[in-house]
Amino acid sequence: SFSSSVVSNFFSTSLYSSFQMSLRGQIAIVTGASRGIGQGIALQLGKAGATVYVTGRKPGESSGNEENRLPTLEETAKEITDRGGKGVAVYVDHSDVEQVKSLFTRIEEETNGQLDILVNNAYAAVDFIIEEFTQKSKFYENPPETWDLV
Repeated sequence: SFSSSVVSNFFSTSLYSSFQMSLRGQIAIVTGASRGIGQGIALQLGKAGATVYVTGRKPGESSGNEENRLPTLEETAKEITDRGGKGVAVYVDHSDVEQVKSLFTRIEEETNGQLDILVNNAYAAVDFIIEEFTQKSKFYENPPETWDLV
């Protein structure tokens, strides 16, 4: 249709590129960035020129990676760099406070304390939800602390 071709033409023009936000010089962390929503956000931040620290658990510690060939943090970091940003892969289990502290210490040291964007996307409750709800318990019957995973 006419409107879709107009929109398509707009996005392919240099006029559109002047509207795009440049994140060059910005530092970002995207947790849970090896796949899914986190990966998509990280790739777009990289495309806009940001340095993006992508985090996630090591492949052997990540649920689902045994059955399927899933993307790795290194692949995500490389694609960020290929898109014009700088991708940095850091393995972190966000349920371990010491690993999270180490991540922020590293970033503080490497960027002179600069951190502009934080995307909290890590999600570790998949196994918990499967386990709890296959036992047919109702979510409100679980102690509130169990939802700290989410």
